[in-house]
Amino acid sequence: MSLRYGVFLALACWLFVASAQEIVCPPPLAQPTAALLESARSQASNHGFLWRVTKSGHASYLYGTFHLGRLEWTFPGAAVQQALKASNSIALEINVRDPALVQQLQAGMAAGGIAPLEENLQRRLQLQALRSCIAFGTLQSIRPELQLSALTLAAARSAGLEAAYGTEAVLVGYAVQSNLPIESLETVSEQLNGFLAQNDEELRSFVESGLQDLERGEALKLLLRLSTVWAQSDFAALNRYEEWCNCLKTASDRVAMRRLVDQRNPNLATRFDMLHEAGRNVFAAVGALHMIGPGGLPARLQRMGYRVQRIF
Repeated sequence: MSLRYGVFLALACWLFVASAQEIVCPPPLAQPTAALLESARSQASNHGFLWRVTKSGHASYLYGTFHLGRLEWTFPGAAVQQALKASNSIALEINVRDPALVQQLQAGMAAGGIAPLEENLQRRLQLQALRSCIAFGTLQSIRPELQLSALTLAAARSAGLEAAYGTEAVLVGYAVQSNLPIESLETVSEQLNGFLAQNDEELRSFVESGLQDLERGEALKLLLRLSTVWAQSDFAALNRYEEWCNCLKTASDRVAMRRLVDQRNPNLATRFDMLHEAGRNVFAAVGALHMIGPGGLPARLQRMGYRVQRIF
């Protein structure tokens, strides 16, 4: 027991010494002042990617989002405001205002029932948590894929990208303020199947690849590039994502990308169509990567009989 305890202390000291010079904890997200909010409101402009889609005599909207953001992006530009005013419901991938769905998500994220990662990967995750000022114990209750996501979000915070300012968070606030219903475009199990590895080998490969990206700074570089493409509504660059993302290096990377994006698109399109055909004027907000290519949502909806017009 004492030998194991000594080894644990040595490991803890090694982690601290190896990382102490690299730790820069971002400050807690502060409530923006009235002056900052007014500045953001006065400079509001269109960001992201917006389509007007028409079928059966009425129109809905499809909006490509970015799940992180900056304060200056939180007020929608004129075209997005107009689309929101013309809509009578907001559709998101998952309605995070529904307590039952949140409970299902939390249960699906739990770490129970999966084999532990090998010691080397655990140690590297722990080191990244230390560098991100996250108590590693708070991550161990969730699956490794989601631990990796949390560490990536922490890296994004260091560059000023906040989940609290992400598009979906802003739209939830708008829906609540405007008393609009929020709909889900997929079930919890469909979303979790897109995010979670299907077996132990795929999980190990996914975590190894993700850790390499974090350790080399590639994960943050990709988020910053993607945030710029989204903020500038550069759809041509978004369409070339696979050319510049440097994120499809291994077979497991490509499998994960297909499951995360391509395989979810049919259900997202079907649910959107159900809402629209029920007479709703839907403002549907889905991650921007779901919008590109022949399997993307605009192309799918066009094949389903919609007139699809890109606004920006």
